[in-house]
Amino acid sequence: MKILTFSPIELPYTVGARYTGLERLVVQFSEQWQKQGHDVTLLAHKDTDVPKGVKLLPCEGYIGNDRTIHAEQKAYMKYQSDFYKYDVIWDIGHLHLIARYMINMPTVNVMNHAPEHSMYPKAPYNLVSWSKWGVGQIRKYYHQASRYQETIMVDPEVYKPKGKRGDRLLTLGRMSADKGNLNAILMCRKFGLKLDVAGGRGSEIHKGSGLTEYEQKVRELCDGKDIVFYGEVSEEEKLGLMQKCRALIYVTQHTEITSHKVQEAMLVGAPVIIPKRGGLSEIVTNGVDGYLCASEADYVMALDHIDKLDPTKTREQVALKYHPDTVSKGYIELFGKICNGERWK
Repeated sequence: MKILTFSPIELPYTVGARYTGLERLVVQFSEQWQKQGHDVTLLAHKDTDVPKGVKLLPCEGYIGNDRTIHAEQKAYMKYQSDFYKYDVIWDIGHLHLIARYMINMPTVNVMNHAPEHSMYPKAPYNLVSWSKWGVGQIRKYYHQASRYQETIMVDPEVYKPKGKRGDRLLTLGRMSADKGNLNAILMCRKFGLKLDVAGGRGSEIHKGSGLTEYEQKVRELCDGKDIVFYGEVSEEEKLGLMQKCRALIYVTQHTEITSHKVQEAMLVGAPVIIPKRGGLSEIVTNGVDGYLCASEADYVMALDHIDKLDPTKTREQVALKYHPDTVSKGYIELFGKICNGERWK
């Protein structure tokens, strides 16, 4: 099967990169499908580290205020005549331009934002969400059909428990209000708990620019002892923090379709304390491998009881659900149907 994967183009994924969430995911899928014997081409930023055997359609990233929309539009216009060469196109970009302007092309269009937060246009057909909650939200906001297809891959041979857990909580995420790092800090300070804070600045903040007000507040509250600020960390460093943390804590009112860091934490045996919002409720078995919280009182209860949980009880199921083979082959089955003309809208 000839597969084109359409990546977000804001950033390149490079080996060891510290903040390339979706871009990294597309590279992982491209590599996995190529290993399974498929002919894979990746449309991505020109500086992307492309896996062996995968071809690249190189694109310019945005410059200055020339952001996502312009970068994807330029890529679409540059390669439009090439899109007919592929059996199926897996589009995890923000604009879904191929499905919008090249009607009935064999595309699968991944909706990577909760519809209520999305500022980007959607594809008119073949929408996929990576949680069942997301499927319902697309129906609610857009009155359009979509399908649930797991889109997070976590290798259980890499993300696995190691040694004894420590006494420090961990919060991870982009340094902005929607990721809740400041909330986690305030809660841990209030109850005298130790916390490690890690996360990137995000692609929306220009490289070299000064700290935002939010970042300043986060850093001011980190004393280097009880609350330690790590900033951006590599994948290896993130894994180490997860493996030794007491638990992962995520305190936000932002509604998300799913969460990569929650799956990773569960696979290393870290209990998770997360909001009972959006698609997150589909990840955790409440009271077994973590707690779902709808109020501060819920978080307090979770913090009091977190050491009683045994996340290894569900690790086998989690490892199977998010295993690269399981997730990538699920899409190959879907691609076969798309190539035979199946559409939903």
